[in-house]
Amino acid sequence: MVSDTGTGIDEHVLPKIFEPFFTTKAVGKGTGLGLSLVYGIVDQHDGYINVKSRPSEGTSFFIYLPLITQLVEAKDDKGTGVAPGGTEKILLAEDNEAVRSLISMVLRENGYTVIAAEDGLQAIRLFSEHAVDMAILDVIMPKMNGKELLEALRKRQPSLKALFMSGYTHDIIQEKGVPEQGIDLILKPLKPDELLKKVRELLDS
Repeated sequence: MVSDTGTGIDEHVLPKIFEPFFTTKAVGKGTGLGLSLVYGIVDQHDGYINVKSRPSEGTSFFIYLPLITQLVEAKDDKGTGVAPGGTEKILLAEDNEAVRSLISMVLRENGYTVIAAEDGLQAIRLFSEHAVDMAILDVIMPKMNGKELLEALRKRQPSLKALFMSGYTHDIIQEKGVPEQGIDLILKPLKPDELLKKVRELLDS
């Protein structure tokens, strides 16, 4: 449980707080993705989240996760333990600044050149200015989702390799019109080694 003693949430707003892009903030002050991302992570782990709040009485979030009854043994990694890097140029489209900065840092520290965009429209503009080898696209973004963005990019570069990423549950991804079959998808929260291996795998394919 996580609680605060803030202003609370209005009863008319409360049912909508986990919806993607719903926000009470002014335009440009927030994306409304924070709580929907939390919801997606909890759901992916077969749990659920509940909230109780009243105006002027604060807010409490309750997260319930399944009990682990067996010990999980660490996998024996017979590899080198070093994630593969490269020198290619990658276009990254991610509207969350913290996630965008983290992914950019991981890729750059492993030799890649990163062209980072905060939304699909900026990604298209940057794409026209730079020759890139691959695109990493958030599935759900304001203004233009990942599927729409990839379609626009491949009109200019049909052979462009792409990796989708999302923190949402599978049903929300499909609801937004992005089919899971036939696309390369990695789920948030991202593990740097998994991201690097997937990027190298696609670039080498």
